[in-house]
Amino acid sequence: MEVQDYQAREQAILPGGSFAVAAPAGSGKTGLLTQRVLTLLALCEHPEEVLSITFTRKAAAEMQHRIHQAIVQASGTEQTPENPHDALTWKLAKNVLEQDSKNNWQLLQSPNRIRVQTIDGFCRSLARQLPLASGLGALPDTLDNPNQAYEQAVQSVFSRIEQDDTLYYHWRHALRHLDNQLPQLQELMVALLAKRDQWLHTLLPLYFDAKAVAENEQAPTDPSRADSYLPFNTQALKTWIEECLERIANSIAYEASELSTLADYAAHNLAQEGKSDLEQWHGRSGLPELDAEELPAWQQLSHLLLSQTGWRKQFNKNIGFISPKDKAEKQIADEKKKAFKTLISQLSEREGLEEDLQLLRLLPQLDSCRSLEPMMLSLSYLMVVIAAELKLVFRRLGASDFIEVSQAALQALGSDEQPTDIALQLDYQIRHILVDEFQDTAQPQLQLLEKLTAGWEAGDGRSLFIVGDGMQSCYGFRDANVGIFLQARRQGIGSVPLEALDLSVNFRSQTGVVEWVNRVFREAFPAKDDIGRGAVRYSDSVAFKDNLPGQACQSHILAYKDNEDKDRAREQQAEHIAEAIANLRQDAPEDSIAILVRNRPHLTAVLQALEKRNLKWQATDIDPLASRMAIEDLINLTRCLLYPSDRLAWLSVLRSPLLGFNLQELWPLCNWSEDTPEEERLSDGFKRPLIFSTLLKSHFLNALKPSSQKRLQWFMDHFLAAQENRGRKPLRQWIEGFWLSVGGPACLLEEADIDNAKTYFELLESEGWHIKEWQLFRSKVDTLFARPATDSDPKLQVMTIHKSKGLEFDHVFIPELDRRPRSNENALFLWQQRINDSGHSDLLMAPLASREFNSQLDEKALAAQNGLYQLLREEEKLKTEYEATRLLYVACTRAIKKLHLYAALPIDEKALASAEENGPLSNLPLKTPSSSSLLAKIWPSISEELNVYPLQEDNGARADERPDVQQRHPSEDFNLQLDERWQSPEFPESQLLASYRGREFADEDNLPDSYNVEQLFYRHLGTVLHRCLQQIGEDGIITWTEERRQAARPFWKVQLQQLGLWPNACEQACQLIDKALALTLDDEQGRWLLNNQHQDSRFEWRLWDTQSNREYIIDRCFISEGKRWLIDYKSSLPSPGQSEEDFFAEEQTSYHEQLSQYQRLLKGLGDEPVQRALYFPLMQTLKLID
Repeated sequence: MEVQDYQAREQAILPGGSFAVAAPAGSGKTGLLTQRVLTLLALCEHPEEVLSITFTRKAAAEMQHRIHQAIVQASGTEQTPENPHDALTWKLAKNVLEQDSKNNWQLLQSPNRIRVQTIDGFCRSLARQLPLASGLGALPDTLDNPNQAYEQAVQSVFSRIEQDDTLYYHWRHALRHLDNQLPQLQELMVALLAKRDQWLHTLLPLYFDAKAVAENEQAPTDPSRADSYLPFNTQALKTWIEECLERIANSIAYEASELSTLADYAAHNLAQEGKSDLEQWHGRSGLPELDAEELPAWQQLSHLLLSQTGWRKQFNKNIGFISPKDKAEKQIADEKKKAFKTLISQLSEREGLEEDLQLLRLLPQLDSCRSLEPMMLSLSYLMVVIAAELKLVFRRLGASDFIEVSQAALQALGSDEQPTDIALQLDYQIRHILVDEFQDTAQPQLQLLEKLTAGWEAGDGRSLFIVGDGMQSCYGFRDANVGIFLQARRQGIGSVPLEALDLSVNFRSQTGVVEWVNRVFREAFPAKDDIGRGAVRYSDSVAFKDNLPGQACQSHILAYKDNEDKDRAREQQAEHIAEAIANLRQDAPEDSIAILVRNRPHLTAVLQALEKRNLKWQATDIDPLASRMAIEDLINLTRCLLYPSDRLAWLSVLRSPLLGFNLQELWPLCNWSEDTPEEERLSDGFKRPLIFSTLLKSHFLNALKPSSQKRLQWFMDHFLAAQENRGRKPLRQWIEGFWLSVGGPACLLEEADIDNAKTYFELLESEGWHIKEWQLFRSKVDTLFARPATDSDPKLQVMTIHKSKGLEFDHVFIPELDRRPRSNENALFLWQQRINDSGHSDLLMAPLASREFNSQLDEKALAAQNGLYQLLREEEKLKTEYEATRLLYVACTRAIKKLHLYAALPIDEKALASAEENGPLSNLPLKTPSSSSLLAKIWPSISEELNVYPLQEDNGARADERPDVQQRHPSEDFNLQLDERWQSPEFPESQLLASYRGREFADEDNLPDSYNVEQLFYRHLGTVLHRCLQQIGEDGIITWTEERRQAARPFWKVQLQQLGLWPNACEQACQLIDKALALTLDDEQGRWLLNNQHQDSRFEWRLWDTQSNREYIIDRCFISEGKRWLIDYKSSLPSPGQSEEDFFAEEQTSYHEQLSQYQRLLKGLGDEPVQRALYFPLMQTLKLID
């Protein structure tokens, strides 16, 4: 069977061309990419010349696997496949194998030479290759949640407001605009930092203007000043207005003369009535100029042609078409009215004209930008300063965010006029670039492609290939701009023109599904592309597969009367879905099924219905990890260890299966003791005793039943033992070890919870030795999802629509289509990157006008000041609607065989009463769904083909009256409990838990043999100091501020006491430790030693000597400038009266043999020369040992 779009597919893999391919759902986009990569590889000298870019690691791994598998399969057979597509892939892979053999690529053994990267990974590689030019230096870690860094930057700038007059001036102005709500201003700053790649380059030039305004106390709205501080806003708005006017003028060009005459007639009549609605058209003989200054005249024309709901249908005196009593005048008026009605009929058929006229009514006057200048200048100044401060915060943290990395990559490439070395190198290395899912590209990614292809010329053997589907663009919340894809198809990218190709054949879905999708979404999508607004027109697909029996797509509506019945309607909707799935599992057990929803909460009723029918499913990122009981218990256990005074955490642990206390046993811990006097209970100074301390008291233990006493004593023994290891072990080892010792795994109800617990412990491991901020840690837990149950059915998948993108299923169920998304409140600030008709990106920014700050303005003036804000808000709403339609298209096109849509809608009581008078009904009349729901997008196309189900009558039986519901007495207390017979398993003698045991001292060779009091003091001081230096090195020097050292002092004291140091000496030891750390961090050599960016950097390196059968620990080791440094820390000081020269000579002699032993152990690790040295933190001295 010949594929209808085969010519486009053949052209797309021609190596000499650059193409922009539109590949709708199911069109075989990945297969086409694979064939093009194979084609290019067969012509290259090196496989690295072909660079494929995707947006997710999963997609990159899949593409690399597909390409490699094609080569592997071609190498294993000489028989051409029968399928034409597979045969072509096989042939292209054979060509690659020939080139592989010729150039000794060894792709079969080295698939990583097939270069497929995510856009973020590629940016990181660029920044890594040129650290100085990128501005990042040694590539730092990327923060998954950089909000904390943003908040630090904002707070740091705000903390020095009183010392900087210019900063204070703009801070005060911005704060007044927000009605003195400082938290809102901080939230706005943090939100803007997360999008700084969109505005920083535009606001940066305003920094000096804003500074001058503050220093001169000049009002930025001074009418004597003709220029504007915000040329980008004014110019962008002017461009937008004139582009809209040009489109309208082109649409009404043939009717311009007649329209002007009728508008003049209406304006004259309105003027007679004292109205000025069309004053700009009085006496006008043609259309106004296509100039932004003429906007009022054009807007009056828009109001003449359109009503609030669309094209005008009533023509009366309110718009200037009067009905005079004089016969002659009435005849003229009727002719004018008839002519205008005919004109409206003609114009209503013009594609896109109504949308442009509606936009015209929203566009504000250019003068409105001037009123925004005070707030915009202040905001610009603050944001530029905060963006600069963020760089310092990143440097202190030794980390960055994705924006910083992408900006560094752009900086590393230089400019077109001055390309960097890496840009020139890439220009030589990379000859072919392919980008997948291009419809989800953002502006910085487009800039990266423009720089990579700068200087490319037609016929030079290089090619750019982008593929995507504008109809599947649904990541606007990640700043994806589908307009970039549309613009690239029209005008190319940078200096590279792209030939637009369109695929149309759908290989996924049967004919019935494809035809239904075509018919429904052809009407739901906009009539034409609009690059600026992100509107994408629909392109029909052609089915490759035959039609299947039965109805391919069905819409099921649960109809209810009152809002009180809405929940019951959702329950019955879920039961319908569960019943249909149960039947499918029985009739076609091998078919795949998916339940797709817009948001996770929409699954609640459906999952409950599946559970009732004992249907197993596999969920993808649906169940939050923190919702699992086992993880909640682990969180509470963690808090008990970290914060023993946390009452709620202790009560939760006592109630958990680890201890299984009943409510009566918890009662004394939650309430006052009966013998506590009432005046003490009411006293502000009276505090309840800590639960932790109460559990250790005999009077509480004696009040428990024997089994509970035994269990609690056993638990507290392990708890106290764990507390002794506080700060001596990494967080994961400490908490996981305690959880294992008290039988945590034995309390798990599901096998999948073992994997869930592992996920939690991995998060703990990423925290290192301590949790710096609990709320931040908890937010990280909340971003994780539980693993699928081990007995889940992979044939039944449950996920959000976004997660389903790129997947396919035999049967697709989409419930809760009537649901509305959460409404957005008025944001304090809006901005939009708009691609204009010439392909350039314009930035528009507008704050929400403050009522208090503008109290002198009336409502009309305030509305005018908010004009640009309202325009951006309406445009944002429109883009959201367009994206919602595309999201539903993505969901529907996942279906291979059948598609089922579900919703619950109220019955239209008035229509029902009216219809019943005229005879029996074929279907219940329903109210129109909410305009913000997904169902509303396709309602006009499916409203006549619904399967409507009235609610089934409730039998009225309460849960406590149903025979299938197990009853229990209110006083009964059911709780899970660890089996009393459980015992900790016997571990083998192979040191299985060695990694969980801390060490009692840093290095036995560093410790003097004598046990006199003074030497014991310095021995324990040195042990804790070694631990601190190790932690500083591993965490990064920047993070160890003076405040953090002071916060760590209690931990040092606990460790010193655990080592056996007498209490009155602990404070003196803590002072010396703090002094040693401060001196080290202030010492250039000390900072150099602790820098964890050195090659082969090691802290407290454990090595086993097989000759002496003992373990050695090297305090610090790394490679710098081709030399391996071997460092031993010494906390000792010269004795009274001893000179520094004699002291250093003595120390060098004492430890010469030890360091020689270390050097011998390192002998087989490399050829680098070894430099041995002693470092004395208390003396800021590094002594080399020859």
